[in-house]
Amino acid sequence: MNITNEFTEHSNIKNITIVGCGNGGQAIAAHLTYLGYKVTLYAPQNHASTLNYLMQNSEVQCCGELNFKVKIHHVTSDMKDALNNAKYIFLCIPGFAHDEIFNSMYNHLNNGQVVCTFNAHFSALFFYNQLLKQSNKLQVTFVDFNSLPYACRAESPGKISIIAIKKMLSVAMLPRQIMTEVLIELRTILPLELIVHQSVIKLGLTIPDGITHPINTLLNAGRIGNGNLPFYFYKDGISEKTATLITEMDKERQHIGKLCGFEICSYVEMLNQFYGTSFNSIYDFFTQSAVHNEQYLCPNNMNDRYIEQDVPYILVPWFTLGLRLGYEAKVMSSIINLSSLINQKDYLQLGRSLKHVPLLEEIYNENK
Repeated sequence: MNITNEFTEHSNIKNITIVGCGNGGQAIAAHLTYLGYKVTLYAPQNHASTLNYLMQNSEVQCCGELNFKVKIHHVTSDMKDALNNAKYIFLCIPGFAHDEIFNSMYNHLNNGQVVCTFNAHFSALFFYNQLLKQSNKLQVTFVDFNSLPYACRAESPGKISIIAIKKMLSVAMLPRQIMTEVLIELRTILPLELIVHQSVIKLGLTIPDGITHPINTLLNAGRIGNGNLPFYFYKDGISEKTATLITEMDKERQHIGKLCGFEICSYVEMLNQFYGTSFNSIYDFFTQSAVHNEQYLCPNNMNDRYIEQDVPYILVPWFTLGLRLGYEAKVMSSIINLSSLINQKDYLQLGRSLKHVPLLEEIYNENK
């Protein structure tokens, strides 16, 4: 991967804000800083350990596929300060924090800004709907990405292991009036291929984490947490039978897309696009992928984001979209219910339902 400034030399976008100081936020902040942007990194006060380190040191070191140490231009816990002068705002936060963060951003947004969400969980749809409810003339574009640009892990505050850089990401946005301009600018900012979807609904059906994480976590519940030793989540955690169940749920996801009028590629095809591989099955990919088996990558407990994020913010939207279209996805329903029972939370009630979202039909009819 060429990480020189060739990606930025034709761009007039200089100030970028990253919201979130987890592994993804630190990785993107460091990479864009390395590429010559003035990056402001925002995190709320409840991320005290990482936030305090970054506010004192401002340095992030990347190792692995990217190797450099940079000093972030500005680190803050003040949202107004964070959004000032930035045209592009990248949200690198868990799905369960999207609405809360957007609510804290809303009063500080300005006309012409572009809010981009990685692992978006249909956020453009929800954010745009909220914007319209305010009955004002604020002109903001919301961009959804289906994943982060990297497979990465935080080794410690200020030190990020970049396991792999994805070859491509999918992107969609609302509204679409300045889509061409935004895509030109995003392609100068982000050093990877962008596949454009005309619909944020279709984009939301291509978020990969919900397909593997919940099923594999549930089927390995007996050895996750409680003092158990870590294990290789993919090559040791996914058996052929587990892969069969994942494949069946992936077929449900594709069928929901078909009911919407979309052609949705299979999960293994998506993974091959991300990482430039050519595996024929989910089992082969996860037992042989070097990227996914370099580290353990197993959750520490059953309340990990593999359940706490991916069930209510990926599976619930998919499942309720299916219900809206007259289709009940049996495997998705089972995984949502089992996750709810194990963690004693009603994820179907707590999650992002698409069953009655305002504007869903209008957006669907416009973009299909």
